[in-house]
Amino acid sequence: MDIQLISNSCVKIILTKQEADSLDMDFNSFEKDSPETKTFLGYILNLMVDMGIIQSPHDKMSVEIFEQTDGDMVIYISSYSHKAPRTYENNESVLFFKRPEKLVDFLYDNRFKKIKSKLYLYNGSYALVLNCTKHEIRQLKSDRILIAKIKEYGTIICNTPFETLI
Repeated sequence: MDIQLISNSCVKIILTKQEADSLDMDFNSFEKDSPETKTFLGYILNLMVDMGIIQSPHDKMSVEIFEQTDGDMVIYISSYSHKAPRTYENNESVLFFKRPEKLVDFLYDNRFKKIKSKLYLYNGSYALVLNCTKHEIRQLKSDRILIAKIKEYGTIICNTPFETLI
């Protein structure tokens, strides 16, 4: 997959036929209600947030998909800023899980489906970095240095929002 920054509000993604096949996607099945499309777009949108293309959760998005003759797909995603005031703080916290079963149990808890998160493998544990306050989940650790180390030295497993995973 090739991701190119076109402007400060647009990316161009070239997805080869082989890559699309491995994701169980093609031009005809690329629909907003498809679980594969939701997972793919969630991943791309999180990358756009990390790149600074999406400035606010209020940004409006536009997705255009073109199929090439060889089956490759070219996808343009643009962000349109909506000047709504920010009503949230960026409070990152982390939860550690030794066993993936406990992580899955946590993900299935409906109270936390709307919380933005990224999952890392760090020092043999699963580190779930959440964007929420300590008051929302009691067992959270809010150590900013630890979170920075997880992001730098950990292996990212998933940065797709919960609601598209479940």
